[in-house]
Amino acid sequence: NNGTRLYIRSYEMGVLITDPKRFNIPFDYPLVPYSANDEPFTTDKHHWEKDFFGNTWKPPPPGFF
Repeated sequence: NNGTRLYIRSYEMGVLITDPKRFNIPFDYPLVPYSANDEPFTTDKHHWEKDFFGNTWKPPPPGFF
């Protein structure tokens, strides 16, 4: 170990995992099917449900990006 770290910032890292108990992954494993109440997160819609940190998402005004 030379002091470097590998950061994987993609939720498709499941193709790399051989032992999921060794990783802190941000999804259920084994995978759980979506329920009828689930909806995808999009950045252009206000999300009222609070996240892990207690924040909600309000999209930026049009033309912000």
